[in-house]
Amino acid sequence: MLLVRGLIEQAPNEEVLLTGAGDGVVKLWRLDQAKDNAVPSQIAKLQNGDPVLSIAVEGSFLYCGLAGGALNIWNLDSHQLVKRISMHTGDLWAVDIIHGVAVCGDSNGVIKVGSS
Repeated sequence: MLLVRGLIEQAPNEEVLLTGAGDGVVKLWRLDQAKDNAVPSQIAKLQNGDPVLSIAVEGSFLYCGLAGGALNIWNLDSHQLVKRISMHTGDLWAVDIIHGVAVCGDSNGVIKVGSS
């Protein structure tokens, strides 16, 4: 789960909640803070195929660490899968993006750094 501000172009100050799940789906939820007791509304659903174990966002790109060791990169503006990188043999439990470079840690204790 990740809370990000600025993903909605028409409302750059609004927060968006991103949730990943064991069914491989990442959902983006709009949080309308203008209303009391507002319920989050789903604005996108991205199917990864494998269980989502970790997520990171940089700019308009979403990085999903998956069971089985793949890293999916999504364009959040178009909701399109940009790239799938199979860089690990263990499940990707941690993903971070530092200056455009993906840093991933897997269930085998291996950390790899690679350009995204």
